[in-house]
Amino acid sequence: LLVAGCSPTTPPNGEEPNGEEPTPPPAGGCPTKMETVVTSLYCGTGVTGEADFSILISFDKDIVLLDNNKDHWEVKVDRYVPYKKDGKSTTYKFKKPVKADIVEVTQPGSKLVKITATFKDPEVGFYGLICNWDCYEDFVDVLKGDYADKAYADKITWKYIGGNYPYADILGNPCPDCTIEGEACCQACEECVPEPGCPIGTICK
Repeated sequence: LLVAGCSPTTPPNGEEPNGEEPTPPPAGGCPTKMETVVTSLYCGTGVTGEADFSILISFDKDIVLLDNNKDHWEVKVDRYVPYKKDGKSTTYKFKKPVKADIVEVTQPGSKLVKITATFKDPEVGFYGLICNWDCYEDFVDVLKGDYADKAYADKITWKYIGGNYPYADILGNPCPDCTIEGEACCQACEECVPEPGCPIGTICK
């Protein structure tokens, strides 16, 4: 006989009282793969005071972001813009990638890190990224030129430069990779080489 108040709380077969299997503990381990997706939020000559674009970094395992200090992350933009000036083909391009200003670094999901940033072209009063034909045309209008037959999306690189542990696994064990980095063009592309960027209106393969 069972004494009142002393009944076992878990059935001997290990199942929950409602017949379901018990929830297994979370699996630890550091990620082995990352994917970068860049999304344009604004482009143009006006100043919005808000982020121009976002970088979403997806990991293949759950993580815990340990360092959200925006000064410990670096984002750069590379730009290559073919256009026509006085009937002649020319190109506007950066000699080397230019730093963007990071607004914040957050963790919107268990496998995600999000960087929001703003960017102003150092030579042209144009904010945001060139990711589509509308932004390309707006940029060429600022240059007072004519549109080329082919345009390229900006290429964005990001890097953790804090020197600490940027993230831990779901069990709280710091992951040893302190120099994580990635790149992507600001449109759906698998690869951005050998082109200078992703051709707008096509999917790179």
